[in-house]
Amino acid sequence: MNRKIFICKLTLVCERMKKLNSLLERLIEESTAYEETKNTEYDETKNTGEETVKHSKDKESDIIKCFDKFWAKYPRKQGKLSAEKKWVSKKLNKLTNIIIEDIDFRLTNYQPNGWLDKKTGLLCDANFIPLPATYLNNERWDDEFCE
Repeated sequence: MNRKIFICKLTLVCERMKKLNSLLERLIEESTAYEETKNTEYDETKNTGEETVKHSKDKESDIIKCFDKFWAKYPRKQGKLSAEKKWVSKKLNKLTNIIIEDIDFRLTNYQPNGWLDKKTGLLCDANFIPLPATYLNNERWDDEFCE
């Protein structure tokens, strides 16, 4: 194998390992935060009905804020309502940072792993970028990338 090709492949593997490590660290942080939030929710709902209503309104606004972050970053702006329904039904708030990182990665890398056209260096045709609801439904942030 040519030395340059080997170095390029090794560099690619190192970049992927860094990304996986970053995603894993973030997932651990978010799962810890999620468990803490889960315990807090349980304690708060024991008290009165008013606190439960207030807490559920706060939770809804968090869902909307997280979805809005996703929507602002996602390059294809079609089917917002179905994407939002998918976001809520799959309870993706805890994965917001991971999803945003994946979108950032795809926006800065060439096909087949990213959404940039190799010839122009610009964002590829919208037909090659999945609809937001499809991206969420198929959990595309977990896709394995090819070399």
